[in-house]
Amino acid sequence: MEVEWKFIGGPELNKALAELPIAVERKLGRQALRMGAKVLQKHIKATLPVDAVTPDGVHLNKSVSIYRPWQRDRRRQIALHVGYAGLARTYGHIIEFGNSKIQPNPVWRRAMNAVGGQVVQTTIDKLAKDTLREAEKLFKRTI
Repeated sequence: MEVEWKFIGGPELNKALAELPIAVERKLGRQALRMGAKVLQKHIKATLPVDAVTPDGVHLNKSVSIYRPWQRDRRRQIALHVGYAGLARTYGHIIEFGNSKIQPNPVWRRAMNAVGGQVVQTTIDKLAKDTLREAEKLFKRTI
């Protein structure tokens, strides 16, 4: 699997982020990551087999979710995971990699190859738009 990301305008965006309060910066980052993660989540739900049900009766389509990973210091990092929630976590890897009874169906790898660039672009667009909006608010307050 190969994902190539190209980001243009980094110094300008970094400068704008430096002007914002840290709480606003984190909020904007999480919102932008969530928008990108939703693109991936939607694609995965659309490509998962309809009959992909765990032995416990959990549909994998309904179990694909976006969640914050556990971190010792949650204030430092801005991170989100897209993955299976609940009981589906136990069986999701079997769909992806297969086992002795089930052929592998690499849904996650194909999804990243198909929409990886769109995920990154959505995240960047949302972050840039919201950063400019917050910078304008900050500028108006200082005048």
